[in-house]
Amino acid sequence: MKNLGIHFLYVTGILLCIIVFLLTYRWSADSNLVSYISFGATITSLFLGLIAIIYSIVSNISLNSSLGQLGSTSNTMTEVAKTIDQGTKQLFESIQKIPALVGKVESKVDESHRLLESFSSKEKAAEQETSVKEGVAGKGIKLEIEFIEKYIQVSSIYGIFSLYICAKSYITKKAFKLNEILNLRELDSFYYYFYAYIVSSSSTQLFKHSINDNIFNVFEMNEYLKDNIEGKLNQRISNQGDSVTQEYLNFKTTIDDYFK
Repeated sequence: MKNLGIHFLYVTGILLCIIVFLLTYRWSADSNLVSYISFGATITSLFLGLIAIIYSIVSNISLNSSLGQLGSTSNTMTEVAKTIDQGTKQLFESIQKIPALVGKVESKVDESHRLLESFSSKEKAAEQETSVKEGVAGKGIKLEIEFIEKYIQVSSIYGIFSLYICAKSYITKKAFKLNEILNLRELDSFYYYFYAYIVSSSSTQLFKHSINDNIFNVFEMNEYLKDNIEGKLNQRISNQGDSVTQEYLNFKTTIDDYFK
């Protein structure tokens, strides 16, 4: 395969030489051979010249196109250079603005610190105020409970029954006629005692009530009194003598049944 090109060359050379020898031998006696050769050379020259002209035109067109592309590329590079220059200027301006922006950020940070310190001081003051209020409220509740305990302690058993009736009315949201409850246990003679005790106890703000046509309606009551009055009543009943304990228990049952 490597010698194939060499063989082609020398075979072609031999064939060309044979053709030349044959042509020379055939037309060597012809007197017009030189004219033919000159004419052929002229035609060949003209043909080659035409090819050269066409090639020159094509080359010029290609060169002009290349020069146009080069000019366009140059213009593009000029625009890119201008853009880079503008970007550089903007970057420089931005860099110059950085110190001012940093200063603003620092001022905002300082302001935030001041706000946090102010908020912290206000929060501490609010916590102290809340603690004081809670302490006062706690003392108030303690005094209120002590007052209720003392009030029940000095009350008679029928006074405690009066408070129990009011508590049942408030819990069940049911109004009552005092004389109806007392009639059930034949305690009509104590009507004014119960009536006066309920009104006087209401004036101490232990509960709030209204009276309309002898109908009592309890619409507000101290939570401690509401939650503990039944236990206090049971304790007082248990401290009575055996002869009256059952009677008081029956009266309590009557009250419970009334408010069912």
